[in-house]
Amino acid sequence: MRKFEPDIIGISSLLTSSYENLRDTITVLREAMAEKGLKVPVVIGGGMSDKKVSDFVGADYWAPDAVQGVRLCKEIVDAAG
Repeated sequence: MRKFEPDIIGISSLLTSSYENLRDTITVLREAMAEKGLKVPVVIGGGMSDKKVSDFVGADYWAPDAVQGVRLCKEIVDAAG
């Protein structure tokens, strides 16, 4: 992450069966960020994404489709300055 210095980490998920793997992935990302002193927002998206899923997997934000995802990411980046 430090090599690329992302403003946002986005993960797309379509299947409900992937939620636990998605949660594990976000946990590993957060651990790696903590080791490097980074705090990068994690955004999930996909047809089955909602607030409940976002909370379950530990994402910071969620979007139901690509158009809203792009809009959300722009808002996050703009707010961060």
